[in-house]
Amino acid sequence: MSLERKLKGFELREFESIQDFLGSDRVIKIEKDNSLIAIIRYSINKKEKDSWIGYIETIKNQRGKGYGTQLMKKYLEKMKKQGIQIIQGRIDEGNPYREAALKLCKKFDFEIDQPGIG
Repeated sequence: MSLERKLKGFELREFESIQDFLGSDRVIKIEKDNSLIAIIRYSINKKEKDSWIGYIETIKNQRGKGYGTQLMKKYLEKMKKQGIQIIQGRIDEGNPYREAALKLCKKFDFEIDQPGIG
């Protein structure tokens, strides 16, 4: 079954900015019935051709269903279209979802620069 079928009934919404919450940051989110399921927050520096992932989050009862993968695919497609060449982020040592975050990064061939930091 394709990921699109698994996401049937969910709406993928994309916003360039949410001033009250994010300032100049950008988000891609998945919602169902106007309830947030998953979100990726990121920023772009077009001059330097790089992007910083602030966070990826899926609500607790929806984890493990492929929403993080769907968000990351959409994000990477956008970065490629915009000519972004460097993507960065950080996974803190104390992050309770560190293993899941590292697994997602490895799935998309991100390099881990330092032990304990992704």
